This record gives sequence, structure tokens and C-alpha cells, in this order.
Amino acid sequence: MKKFLLSLLLGLLNKFVISIVFNIASPIVFAFISKFSTGDWFKLLHNPLIDCIFGLLLVWFVASFVYKILLLRKNNRASNSDMFRFGGETIGPLSYKEVIWRIKGDRDHKGFVIQRSLYADTPAMCPKCRTELEEYKKILGSYKWKCIDCGFEKINKNNFYFEAGRAEKIARRDAENAWKLFKMQERDNY
Repeated sequence: MKKFLLSLLLGLLNKFVISIVFNIASPIVFAFISKFSTGDWFKLLHNPLIDCIFGLLLVWFVASFVYKILLLRKNNRASNSDMFRFGGETIGPLSYKEVIWRIKGDRDHKGFVIQRSLYADTPAMCPKCRTELEEYKKILGSYKWKCIDCGFEKINKNNFYFEAGRAEKIARRDAENAWKLFKMQERDNY
């Protein structure tokens, strides 16, 4: 819970400074304009058009605040402890979200992949040169994945750990389909 609250606070400080500044600065700017044009600090602030503008700014601020809370909760759920697995052998690469994910896991005594042991190793790799990508958080809540070798860049809405969970699901589906295909071929040979 502390991690969520800290990330929420940092997100508010980093992401919503512009909206807070606009919401606070707008009345001040209108007050100065009112003082210089009419001689009264608050004469223009009682204009219905100005009231509508302030109302829209308030709605925009509240909507962006709620969106940021939902985004932080989603990313907090995506970075749970089972995402930080290690070990196992490399099963193979998986192309997902225009990058390459190393799928790792264990095999049984016959050499077949154990589906529940599969996971996508982070960070993802560059599709051009297979170098591990770096992740940078952008101002509006998205993430920039960048290759330090060839300069490949990709903007993604979610972080590595969230997308690794999705790549893992695709890898498990592919492993299950391969297992079903093997069983059908084995049945047909008898």
C-alpha cells in the first residue's frame, strides 16, 4: 500500500503539475487582465464565459486525476512478485508488441515444456539487433523502450512487467497448442 501511495504522490507531482499550474494560474491571469482592462480585480471573473472555462478546467483536472489513479493501480497490479522470476532454460523467442521476449521455463523428464513454468524474461530485446531494451517513463504515463545499440525506439502504454505477463500468456497458449498437436500426431501414429 505504501508503494502505491508513493507512486501516486510522485505521479501527481510529475504528471499533473501542468494541470495544477493551469488551474491555479488561470484565475490569477484573468484577475490581472480584469484589473488592467476594467480597473476591478474581479469584474471579468463574473462573466458566464469565464465561469464555463473554469468549469471545463475543473472537469479536465478531475478526469485526469481519476485516470492517473486507475493507471497507477493497473501498473501496481502488473508488477506483483511472481513477475520477478528467474531460472529455467530459454525455451525460445516470442515476438510480441514489436519486440522480442525471451521465454524461459522448465522441461519434464521427457523434454516437454512444463506450461505452468513458462515466463517472459524482462527486459525485452530489440527486434533488430537483439540487445536488451531500456525503459524510460514518459511525461504522459506511457513508456519508451529504447535500444542503446541500434537506436530502435518504441512507445508503449504499459511497462515491461505488464507486457511480460501478456507475453507469458501467449507463450503458454502456444505451448498448449504444440502439446495438443503432438498428442494428435501420436494418436494418429497408433
